[in-house]
Amino acid sequence: MAIALVNHVKKIIDNLAQPYVFGSFGFTPSAGNMLIISGALVTTGGFTPGVVSVTDSASGTWTLVKSEVGLYSAFVAWRENIPSGLTSVTVNGNTSAFGFLSIDISEWSGMATASAQDQTNGASGNMAPAAVSSGNITTTNADDLLLTAAASDDNGSTAWSAIGGSGAWTELFQESDTLNHAAGQSGYQIVAATGTYNSTQRYSIDTVGTSPVVIVALKAAAAADTYLMAARRHTFVNTVNY
Repeated sequence: MAIALVNHVKKIIDNLAQPYVFGSFGFTPSAGNMLIISGALVTTGGFTPGVVSVTDSASGTWTLVKSEVGLYSAFVAWRENIPSGLTSVTVNGNTSAFGFLSIDISEWSGMATASAQDQTNGASGNMAPAAVSSGNITTTNADDLLLTAAASDDNGSTAWSAIGGSGAWTELFQESDTLNHAAGQSGYQIVAATGTYNSTQRYSIDTVGTSPVVIVALKAAAAADTYLMAARRHTFVNTVNY
């Protein structure tokens, strides 16, 4: 089974206390698929920034990768092999400070059901004069899903530039600051060969000067995983005639 984007939805939270609970996806995730959150958290001044963990209504284990500078966090979090009946996810910050969150919640089929992480990297820089690179990753698995996310800030409505870097990136979402939102952007790329990859992202009215970018490579399902996921979605009935 090839990697495929099944569903995704953009979610925004403005100036609310952590934790951030998302109780409506707008879709019902299917058992065996992977759920991914990618985006940006901006914490209000004077508090320690950061995403500490992601949890869900089914008490599952999420893996979190992030790039953080100052009050700004770019992050990707995922849960493998989700169960049926998962109805909400919660992004937990490391303080009760007010903050701004701009994310994409996406569902993927064809993904590894365990130990999906291949490679990660992150970096930061000033996006005003030029795009900032995530830094390189060199994958060890041929069939991977690459994800990138960035966070920035300014009180304007200028759009993010198209995601660049190696290969062809597809944007999942973007959000400008416009006074009330966390400026964030995330995207993905599906690759079929091991190699060295990176992403570049730019928010041209960046006033942070050290906006973070993160990149993650996640493995596709192996042949055995693909068979098990397919079996889960079907009920086999044997009829014996006497």
